[in-house]
Amino acid sequence: IFGFSEIAARSFSVLTGVATVFVVYLIGKEIKSEKLGLISAVFLATAPLHIYYSQEARMYSLAAFLVTTLVYFFLKILKAGKPIFWFLFSLILILTFYTDYLPYFILIPLNLYIFWQLKNLKPEFLAKWFTSQLVAIIFLLPWLPFFFKQIQIGTQSAENTIWRQVVGGFQLKAIPVTAAKFIAGRISSFNKVFYGVSLFFPAVYYGFLIFKALFEKEREKILIFSWLIIPIFTGWMISIFIPVFSFFRFLFVLPAMYLILAMGALSFKSLRLQTIFILFVLVVNFASQTIFWTNPRFWREDWKSAVSYIEANSIGSTAAVFVTPFQTAPYQYYAKLVPFYGPTNWQGQNLTTIWLSRYVQPIFDPEDNLRREIEAVDYIKIEEKDFNGVTFWRYYKAYANLY
Repeated sequence: IFGFSEIAARSFSVLTGVATVFVVYLIGKEIKSEKLGLISAVFLATAPLHIYYSQEARMYSLAAFLVTTLVYFFLKILKAGKPIFWFLFSLILILTFYTDYLPYFILIPLNLYIFWQLKNLKPEFLAKWFTSQLVAIIFLLPWLPFFFKQIQIGTQSAENTIWRQVVGGFQLKAIPVTAAKFIAGRISSFNKVFYGVSLFFPAVYYGFLIFKALFEKEREKILIFSWLIIPIFTGWMISIFIPVFSFFRFLFVLPAMYLILAMGALSFKSLRLQTIFILFVLVVNFASQTIFWTNPRFWREDWKSAVSYIEANSIGSTAAVFVTPFQTAPYQYYAKLVPFYGPTNWQGQNLTTIWLSRYVQPIFDPEDNLRREIEAVDYIKIEEKDFNGVTFWRYYKAYANLY
């Protein structure tokens, strides 16, 4: 509808990211007060990780919006139980099922909360509750063949040790890394000691606010805490068998963290203390976001500049060559002049110049066989260019046109 430009591709994530901020406000208001809703919303609106993935042309922002909306309507059906709330809850659950897999884990804390409140719930409510989940599962049935195929591909890919680490195999450091990214976003440091020390105080501070929130009287705090903790822990354990654990895949629990932090900050009776604790969270958010904005090395791979450079510096018979055809999409998106090939399609093209992509080479070509093959037929490396993680080696064959 809106075309295929960068702005069009990213705009949907922007909209769902903004909408998530509003729904967090509604949840805070539903749980306790408008003040809790506003503080939680401001926290999320300035959160570096939320801002980052609200600009990506992927499903993470949508998943976060759907799960957050699901929690909101869950609270509404518990308090009011109107048919419209049940309908919207079921609809959002179906959309969540069709958006991403890890958000399925939100059903665990929701069902545990229902079990915890079992004595306060009527049989009619329980019948509607299990029916809504059954309906969502029925709507998911057409997708199951694709799901099982993807599980098979995922488990087979996990046999590659490097690939397993990249996509999220089981690691003890995964939980503290996730905590660090939730606090400071995608910034990091080559000096891991410095990185750890820099985040130690904010982590202790956030931990203190989370601890304070535990003693709040609102029973919904159990739901919010389980929303934050259970999906992460479940995904971590599943990654023993299927590599699924990466911090950004759990963006849908980030709103819960900021709701809890806001609860902790507002648990103080003194307005001055509330203000100090709120401001500190905002300072961490703004400082992290500023560091990210002012350091291009934290940004995503610059495929646009890479393709522009290749096309501006190519004459004659030229092509980009990749170690796997499955990693050519970003090049294809920007390319207008210089064609591209996989590892087995370039040999008969009589190319004068080859731009060899080094992207994901350690994963898909660990023995560097493609480079060896190119050099074995007398191509000479004359240049190496890196575009924030997208590296191309330029090979030249002076007499290719005579062959």
